[in-house]
Parts: sequence; C-alpha cells; structure tokens
Amino acid sequence: MDADAPRPIIQRDAPDLSRLPEIRELHVRWRRFDPPKRLTVGGKDTAVSEAIEFEIHVSEPFQIRAQMPALWIGDEALTVADSPRDRVYRFYAFAPDRLKPEAPIALSWHSPGAPRTETKYRYTPPKRE
Repeated sequence: MDADAPRPIIQRDAPDLSRLPEIRELHVRWRRFDPPKRLTVGGKDTAVSEAIEFEIHVSEPFQIRAQMPALWIGDEALTVADSPRDRVYRFYAFAPDRLKPEAPIALSWHSPGAPRTETKYRYTPPKRE
C-alpha cells in the first residue's frame, strides 16, 4: 500500500452563515438585576439594575459566526443578550424610553447594513410588576 497515494477529497456543504432562525415565541417583561448588571457603553462602565427583557424562543440556534445577532425594536438594535438554554435567547433594552409602542420587531446580524428579517411581532410595553 502506497502511503503517498492521493485520497479523494470529501467536500461538505458549508453552513449558510447568513441564515437567521424564526422566532416561535416572544415574551416581553421588566427585569431587575440584583446585583446590578455591569454595562460598558462608549468605554464607560455603568451598573444597571433594570431593563426590559425580550425573551425569544427560536426554531434553531443562531449560527456561530463573528457577528452576533441583533433584535430590532423599530430602529433600536438590542445587542446585549444571553442564552439560558437551547433555542432561548434574552435581549435587553437598557434605554426603554427609546422603544416606541407598536414598533415592528425584526432580527438581523449585528453588522452595518445587514438585512433585517421581519417577524409577526410588534412591541407592547410591559407593565412593571
């Protein structure tokens, strides 16, 4: 057996890195952080004790890529998020006064000019508990 014999190249389909999952459920609520959450904006650290949380349940996990996803509430991009479990993501609005009632909710990748995928959801401000 010749160890230098060429081997066939196995070509696999590359994943579609631009694909975004479909939002299956959306829950909007006020969230308190105790202890306060550290947020860095413009190079300045701040302690934030509350925000509006947008919990989305999606059809599939987000693709792993250099850009993170963004949840758009009208023209406001929410980019701070965490994922407590598979296919569930929580995005946070730390400046809730900038969110407009009835604004359309969309997903995109967090990069300049990235196309947004509209959803069937619209923003309704949550009541404080």
